[in-house]
Amino acid sequence: MISCRKASELMSLSMDRTLALRERLALGLHLCTCSMCRAYRRQVVILRDMARALAARMRQFAPGEMDLSPTAAARMRRALERENSGNDP
Repeated sequence: MISCRKASELMSLSMDRTLALRERLALGLHLCTCSMCRAYRRQVVILRDMARALAARMRQFAPGEMDLSPTAAARMRRALERENSGNDP
């Protein structure tokens, strides 16, 4: 029986490649007995699907269409500088 850590590694790998038979069997057995990993797997699949949908949506925009205004960029830069320096606003 594999650990939850190994199961999460296999779930991640399965997003990038086809798992070997031994890996699929070990993960399947673990998922049959571990409700936490089943929940984690559902969440990973949802996140993957959302990322794919966002990427598809982003491809619909023309280059430069989503650029920040200079004012917004300066505001974000100042906020990041404050955060990195540890000072309050």
